Amino acid sequence: MGMFRNLADRAMVRLHQSNEYESLPLRAYFKRHHDIEVGLYSIGGFDRWRIPPGSRIGRYCSIARTARLLDADHPIDALSTHPYFYLKQFGVVGADQAHLVPPRVEDGAWIGHNAIITPGCNRIGRGAVIGAGAVVMQDVPPYAIVTGAPAKLVRFRFDPDTIAVIEASRWWTLSRAELAEAARAAPDFALHPSRATAAGFLAALGGITLPPPVVSAAPAVATRSTASPEQLRTLLKAEIPDLRDSNFATPFKDLAIDSFGLISMRIAVEQLIGGQIPDRDWGALQSPADLMALTGGSDNTSTSAITSAPAPAAPRAAPAAEAITSESAGTRPASEVRRTIINMPQMALRGLSESWLLKELGDLHWHTLCKGLNTPSSAIADSEGCRLYATFTRLLISLEAPLTDFRENEPLIMDLAPSRFGAGMFFGDVALSGATAKGRAQLMTSFSKFGEAGSNTSLMKGQPVIPDGCLIPGLSAAPDFALEYRSRRAEQLPAPLFETRYEQLPVHDINGVGLLYFAAYPMIADLCAMRHGGRQMLFDYSTTRRDICYFANTAPDDILIFRIHHWDASEDRILSRATIARESDGKTMALIDTEKKRVHLKPIR
Repeated sequence: MGMFRNLADRAMVRLHQSNEYESLPLRAYFKRHHDIEVGLYSIGGFDRWRIPPGSRIGRYCSIARTARLLDADHPIDALSTHPYFYLKQFGVVGADQAHLVPPRVEDGAWIGHNAIITPGCNRIGRGAVIGAGAVVMQDVPPYAIVTGAPAKLVRFRFDPDTIAVIEASRWWTLSRAELAEAARAAPDFALHPSRATAAGFLAALGGITLPPPVVSAAPAVATRSTASPEQLRTLLKAEIPDLRDSNFATPFKDLAIDSFGLISMRIAVEQLIGGQIPDRDWGALQSPADLMALTGGSDNTSTSAITSAPAPAAPRAAPAAEAITSESAGTRPASEVRRTIINMPQMALRGLSESWLLKELGDLHWHTLCKGLNTPSSAIADSEGCRLYATFTRLLISLEAPLTDFRENEPLIMDLAPSRFGAGMFFGDVALSGATAKGRAQLMTSFSKFGEAGSNTSLMKGQPVIPDGCLIPGLSAAPDFALEYRSRRAEQLPAPLFETRYEQLPVHDINGVGLLYFAAYPMIADLCAMRHGGRQMLFDYSTTRRDICYFANTAPDDILIFRIHHWDASEDRILSRATIARESDGKTMALIDTEKKRVHLKPIR
């Protein structure tokens, strides 16, 4: 069968070789038989021996005939790297050990001759260039040029302002005829894109609005360490309880420190050395001894690793249309005040909608982060240019009265003051003020990136580059809000009183980047708690306090397990403590504390 398939492949490619750019039958054949998607006008992707199954190649890509994309490495932790030790078909191991990660090549990318894309690279960004002979071992940002073995960033093809204009044009969605027409209208933009040459091109596409100008800010990543070995040792021992002089070479995974502790330790070390450690270097650390060497705490390693080249210039964030200027903007430059009239879209059960409130708080917090970092959300990246996403780690809403006391047509003012602890923890303290009710919201986020493209369970912690003159005030120590999160994460809960399964509703529960939306958790909790407390519970009681600690995310098709560990229901209120976990592996995703008070809703007349 394999021989016949090879012959069929060759015949199909030879038959359509003259029209490889546009042949739909050729694309349908490789999708059907090899699960290789090749976008229209792309060339070089029709070879199942160089392009693995599951690969996704965008439009207008150019892949050299000698380039190779790989979807798996030989596992190196087993007794041998021989196929007997990672393929179950030979009968030595009971299950396949190789984890396949098909690559994704975005629109307009160019992969040069003899380039090798290893499984460490899940994504080659739009418009990126991979030099001839490059060995790519990590994701490549959009419009980056990388060369060498291992491949390193040489530069970006365009400045941030030009990239913003190119992205606004979405030229890669055009047909060849449409592209030719737009190029005739603005030949200078086609050959030398810039803001100055863009007007005619965008006009030919139907009058696309030119995006606002981008202001570049290229902060340095870090400065040379001035910390002594004694200072570093003292700091590390304070952060890792079981660390001794004799076990500095012990891997972090075998020491008494969790992922939140690693964030705290990184922040403390960066404060001590007076600069940020690039994510690539931090991700390579295996033990305290490695960290000592990286930061100059040992005699045999220099500190050059933390004096990396500046990160690519970041565009300035555009202001949110619904924001109003705080009267204290001079002393709180990154703060923001929003004023909303509570109308029907903001309401539920004749009061303020908790779902809407969480979404609005999240958007407000996200916008102040972008404003403080002087970067739009789509351009927030680590020191290696990898896209970062703000992920909520804790959210606490405390109201003086139930949500039902926030009334229709009344104003609601949200005044958010941001702060940060290093580059790893960001906080928002929000005063909520309505005409008849008040409250407070506290938010904590870190930043994450995908370890594997599209895998929600592979999220890895990252840190944005903090620009000079960052508008978000820095804290000298982690606040109690963060320390409480850490203690709750380690807390041992009693056996559940109630358990139920929940199937995710994608159009409501999944956010714009495919993750379980932080604002969906209260609604999931209420729907599942209703199965225990009865449907009438949601009519008779309204939320006054919701405290959510987020620990992990999940795939959109995974089943969630909701467990109630504490339930105290009385005539006046309900107090509950619950968790949400993944059914696939039992991983706890969140801890949710809720207080609801009895309300008396009068019939609508």
